[in-house]
Amino acid sequence: MNYVIYGVGKLFCNNVSYIFDNLKNDNIVAYIDKSYKEKKNFKYGIVQSPEEILKIKYDRVLVVSIYYEEIFYELITLGVKKDKILSYLDIQIKKSYGDKREYIVANNYIRKKYVAIASSCLGYHGSTVATINLADALISQGFYVDIISSKNSDQNIITEINNKGINVITITSFPYICEKDLHYVDRYDAVVVNTFPAIMVAFQCSFVKPVIFWLHESEDTKYYHTYRSTYPHCFEIIDQYKWMEKIRVLAVSDIAKKPFNRVFDGINVDIVPLGIADNYIEAKQDDISVFAIIGGIYRLKRQKEFVAAAKTIIKEYDNCEFWIIGENVYDKDYAEELILSIKNEKRIRYLGKKNRKEMLELYKDIDVVVCASEIESFSLTMLEGLMLGKICITSKDTGIAQYIKDGENGFVLERNDVYFLEKIMKYIIENNNHLQCIRKNARNTYIDLFSLDRLGASFKNILEEVIDE
Repeated sequence: MNYVIYGVGKLFCNNVSYIFDNLKNDNIVAYIDKSYKEKKNFKYGIVQSPEEILKIKYDRVLVVSIYYEEIFYELITLGVKKDKILSYLDIQIKKSYGDKREYIVANNYIRKKYVAIASSCLGYHGSTVATINLADALISQGFYVDIISSKNSDQNIITEINNKGINVITITSFPYICEKDLHYVDRYDAVVVNTFPAIMVAFQCSFVKPVIFWLHESEDTKYYHTYRSTYPHCFEIIDQYKWMEKIRVLAVSDIAKKPFNRVFDGINVDIVPLGIADNYIEAKQDDISVFAIIGGIYRLKRQKEFVAAAKTIIKEYDNCEFWIIGENVYDKDYAEELILSIKNEKRIRYLGKKNRKEMLELYKDIDVVVCASEIESFSLTMLEGLMLGKICITSKDTGIAQYIKDGENGFVLERNDVYFLEKIMKYIIENNNHLQCIRKNARNTYIDLFSLDRLGASFKNILEEVIDE
C-alpha cells in the first residue's frame, strides 16, 4: 500500500521508528507539510507542499499531527476522499486497547439496576459536573453507578468521586473500546453516554447493552466546534447512523438538540435538562453588590464584554465589585489579554480556577451571577445561581433562558452587547435591596424544575424503559 505522510514535525520525529516499523510492508511515496519550505534538511526525503498531493498516486494519507481535525478538512478540500485519511494519534490510542485502571470503592458487581455513565475526560468543567450530578441522582433512585472515562482524567476529581462511594474506571483508548472492554461493559444493565465527543462509546456499547446518549453541546461557532472536531475521528458512524435508531437520545435543551438533528436527521431527541444538588447557603448581608462571571476563560464566554461593562460602572458606583472565576487553559491569548486589561483595577478581580468547595464559599459573597455567552446549551453557573437564590443574568442564547422570565426570576440579555449588560447591572446596583422577590423566585425555579430528585426521576423512568425493552 502506498502512503503519503502529512506532517513531519515534532510528533513525527518523536515517533519515527514506530511509524516506519508499522509501515515496513508498505511504501511511503511522499512527505507533505505546510511548513515544507523549512524542511529542506529533512533526512527521510523531500517534503512537498500539501497541494502537491494532487499529483501523487497513493492509497492512504497518514496524518502525523496534533492538528488532525484541521488537516482532515484541508485534505477534503484538496479532493482527498475521507476514507483514505488516517490519524496517527488515533492509531496510537488504539494500540492501548484493553488497558484500563479501576478505582474501586464499592462492590457493585452482580447488582441489579447497575448503570455505567461514560463521559469524556473528567476534570473541573461542566460535563464532569453533569456526570457526577447524574450519578448522585441515580443513586438516590436506587441504582448502582460506575463512571467510565479517559485515562487522562484529573486524579483529584477521581478521588472526589471515589469519596462519594462511586467507582471510576479509566480506559486508555477512550473513546475507543475494544472487544475485551465490551465484555467488561456487559456487567451493566445500561450505559449512559454523556456528551457528543463520546459518540464512539455510544456506538460500540449499543451492540451489547441499552444505551442512553445525553447531549450537552450547542451549535458549532467560530470558537467552539464540537461537531466539526469530532467528525474526522468517526465519520463512518456519523455518515451511516442507522444504528442510532436502537438507542435513546436525550438533550439538555433545544439548543443542544438542534445541532444534533442537523447532522442526524430523523433521530428522535427528548429534552432532559440538568439537575444539581441543593447546596443552598445563606448569603452575606451588606451594601456591596458583587457580580461574578464563572467558567473557562475563552471568547465564547464573552468575559471581555463583562469587563468592559464593569469598567464603565465602577466610574459611577462605589458599592460594587466584579469577579472573573475560571481556568485560563482554553484560550491562552484571550485570557492573557483579559487579565492584563484589569491589572490595575482594584474592583475587577480575576480569581482563577476554583474547586467545588471553594466555589460554594465564594458564592456566599456573590450577589449576581452573569452568563454573557455567545451561545450555551444550558449554563451550569446559571443553574447554581438559581439554586442559591442569586440574581441571574443570562444571554438569550442559552438553554436556560427559556426558563427565565425577565424581571421576575432573573434577567435575560435580549441583545448580546456591552450597553445592554451594563444597563441591567446598573439597575441591580440601584435596586439591590429591593430585589428579594426575584431571588425567591429564582430559588423556586430551581426547586420546581432542576432539583436532583427531578433529574433522578426523569432518568429512572427512561432507564427502566430501555432496560425492559
